[in-house]
Amino acid sequence: MGLKLSQGKRTVAVVACIVIAASCAYALRTSNHPLAREIRARVKQVLFSPHDRLTNETEGLYGVKGVEYYQDNRLVPASSLDRSRDVKAIYHAEGKQRLINYPDGYLVDVPEDYAFDFRYSPLYTRMYNRTSEVIITREWSQYPDVDGYIDYYLLRFVLNPQWRAANGVTLVEEKTLRYGNYTVKLVSLVLGGLEGRQDKFDGYTIVTLHGSKQWFFRFLIKHRSTDERMSAIVEEMLSSFRAFYPSGNPAFDVSFAPVIPETWSSETQDVYKSICASTGVKWGIFVEDIFQEGITSTIPALEAKLDYAFDVVLCYLHFGADFPTEFMEKNYEAGKLVELTYQTSYQGLYDYTPALDIYRGKKDDELRKFARAAREFGHPFLFRLNNEMNSDWTDYSGVVNLCDPEIYIEIWRRVYTIFAEEGVNNAIWVFNPNDMDFPPCRWNNFLAYYPGDEYVHMIGVTGYNTGTYYKDVTGERWREFEEIYDNIAANYRPLFGKFPWIITEFASSSVGGDKAEWIRRMFRKLPDYPEIKIAVWFSAADYDVRPGFEGRVSRPYWLDETPETVEAFRNGLKDLKRRAPASPLPEFKILRDSGE
Repeated sequence: MGLKLSQGKRTVAVVACIVIAASCAYALRTSNHPLAREIRARVKQVLFSPHDRLTNETEGLYGVKGVEYYQDNRLVPASSLDRSRDVKAIYHAEGKQRLINYPDGYLVDVPEDYAFDFRYSPLYTRMYNRTSEVIITREWSQYPDVDGYIDYYLLRFVLNPQWRAANGVTLVEEKTLRYGNYTVKLVSLVLGGLEGRQDKFDGYTIVTLHGSKQWFFRFLIKHRSTDERMSAIVEEMLSSFRAFYPSGNPAFDVSFAPVIPETWSSETQDVYKSICASTGVKWGIFVEDIFQEGITSTIPALEAKLDYAFDVVLCYLHFGADFPTEFMEKNYEAGKLVELTYQTSYQGLYDYTPALDIYRGKKDDELRKFARAAREFGHPFLFRLNNEMNSDWTDYSGVVNLCDPEIYIEIWRRVYTIFAEEGVNNAIWVFNPNDMDFPPCRWNNFLAYYPGDEYVHMIGVTGYNTGTYYKDVTGERWREFEEIYDNIAANYRPLFGKFPWIITEFASSSVGGDKAEWIRRMFRKLPDYPEIKIAVWFSAADYDVRPGFEGRVSRPYWLDETPETVEAFRNGLKDLKRRAPASPLPEFKILRDSGE
């Protein structure tokens, strides 16, 4: 006999079920657990995929000679395939080969001499030969207006005449086509200043294919602009392209760990070892008058309020500025390590950017002058080059520079090599993306910008609680410390868990919430991230620049904004020090040449 409930109890039961279901749905939507992320991805595929299931894999492909299967980037026999994993098929035919990417749900025909790189499969697939390179990504528009999303986040700079004229880029072709069920946008460009160079491609073709719903595919094709075969190769890829329902799970085949230079000075080695061995968080600070009264007045006054001496000082320089030798020496004498942020920025986003000229090799003399001064300073410092590159607000980002993160990588490596050639043995290099990708495209993922183990010694993490000042403009919302850094840890630990981390800059606004409580929660949560060795508070503010709102404080990040924020921070420092286990090395400090 079934259980009978009264109307009132049934109502209560239904409401309880709804509440529980809603709670589960919210947890699933916001959780950073790998299983939750995978479930979200699969739900999105089921609900929003515009594609049919793949049936005939060789349709339209003639003279098939054989097929190879890759599973998790390893060549395997067909009998060993596990279709729930990261599987790719390569069919070899007369004069071409067909790639079938099951997890991303597409097939495409490419030249028979192309090699494949599947190491970054959750982000992109790379194909290349001696004369060209193709990177394909499956993307998701955040907005229903997919064409508008593409125009703004992928094409707004390359299609801007002002930007092209300022940076030596020529528009060869722009057109919109139909290939089967897809609307195709094709933009062809030439990056000037590379004539005769065999080590770099000067031709860029950016292609997007959009069918229905909000999925689209993006091709970045790099080649020699004089190669007359490329038109036919691009035509073949587009005419053969077909999307289908994805299956399996893409997987990375990468492992990262810092490679420490043998040329480092003993002092630099000791400082780096001390950072890595630290079992607590050392604190740093940025103030708005850092190069004026900051280190002589503002920071000491703040230290007195907190009863704490900061270990690290943050400063910013733009390309063309001299190395700040006097500033560095003053901080060194005060026992503070400088986090020197060097940004190859110059003017506005649509104006000239030095980044492309550095890429071309035209700014080596300026970089060598800066490097020699860094060498002459002679003491350790943290060198943060071109931070937050996975954004659309820095003019060295991929969004600004031809939608190509490899330009960023080449710039980083070029600067690193120049420093090494000039004998700089005291720079600790910090790779520092933003905590969220803007735009949130796979091709713009922070990992696409990673320069390589031999060029990076620390991982910088940056995540602000920006508050709610712009909630009606951008939808920004209040974010607690743990929400920001739990997400960073989930994304970074599997990749960069062998590196020491530094929160290179961060803070909380006071607009939209309780800033003092945010600080208290931050200190309670910090021990959960043992990779974080240093944290630097950005004690300044952002200001509104919109017409009619100019000069208004939009994001007050000042550490000493109120007596309550000072008290929360002071108490947090004391409690964190009390709870931290003893460090295996002496307290972090700059080690003097005398052996102090």
